Amino acid sequence: MTIPKSHAALAVDGVTYGMSHLDAFAVVVTGKGRDPNTHLNVLVKFSNHVFTERALHDQRHDTFDHNGTRRAFDQPRYDMSLRLPDIISQAFADDALCLISKDFGGHENLMMIELENGETWSIVFCFQPLRDGVVMEILSTHPKPVRGKPKRSHLTYFARKCLFRQERVPKN
Repeated sequence: MTIPKSHAALAVDGVTYGMSHLDAFAVVVTGKGRDPNTHLNVLVKFSNHVFTERALHDQRHDTFDHNGTRRAFDQPRYDMSLRLPDIISQAFADDALCLISKDFGGHENLMMIELENGETWSIVFCFQPLRDGVVMEILSTHPKPVRGKPKRSHLTYFARKCLFRQERVPKN
């Protein structure tokens, strides 16, 4: 599974939606690198799941994801995606709390919560290792409340765990 560094504009029903706001970008986390007084380099990449939903059987689709699965444009997700780069940058600045979440297939990912117009949105992601840092792959975002009071840890905890172990976090 390879998430691209950028997405082409998407034309849906005669309207073209720009995607340049989802170009990959770098974040440098001061003092959180492998060695004392070094920085953690993070490359942030976005899946097209942040502006589409899975197309059901016989449903119109507008694009394919990085796995070849049919996807349909989703206006609320697209609207939220316009804010995602700022949300992610601020999450690193604040060392936001996030949690481990399991999807329907039992795969583990990380999740941050963002409030948008009175709705609770889940931002689903993972970290993948790089030689000199990590990649934060934003896998999806959708309105979904979190039930209960799950254990949360700081964002940089999970990023550094990926850096030191040189494996996906959370591990599948």
